[in-house]
Amino acid sequence: MYVYIDFLSGGLHMEKTRLAPAAVFIWRLRATAVVVLCAFLCGAIFVFSPWVACTLGVLCALLYLAVMVFYIPALYRSYFFILYKDSLLLEKGVIFHKRYKLTTDRIQYTEYVQTPMQRLCHIHSVFFHTAGSIVILNQVDEQSVIRLKKLLGDQST
Repeated sequence: MYVYIDFLSGGLHMEKTRLAPAAVFIWRLRATAVVVLCAFLCGAIFVFSPWVACTLGVLCALLYLAVMVFYIPALYRSYFFILYKDSLLLEKGVIFHKRYKLTTDRIQYTEYVQTPMQRLCHIHSVFFHTAGSIVILNQVDEQSVIRLKKLLGDQST
């Protein structure tokens, strides 16, 4: 939890909010599903060329280990948002770092979406629709969703 001083508006504002800890679990589960799919493909390729299948299998395994050990923890550390009284600052990305600042008057509507795995972990994905784009805030816990709804004046439960 961090407190930011916004020098442009000259005030002290809300804290830096990280994603739900279950985000790491969901990202690792998705990576595992991709590796299982790659294993099936390598098995199909093995019928035609065992060397190519073994090479692809080793490359997939090394990439999987790198994603699990390095990329997912780095993504979790670099993904956060800050709620101000009239805007939202969102930063995300490890290789390609992105920063979004959305004011409440630019947001046309908001969607709160849950996949079945997110429903089990009690987390949400929030889609902010603006005039020119869609900004996605993934893996947010229920308390943060309530705070976002208060910021946007959303009365739904």
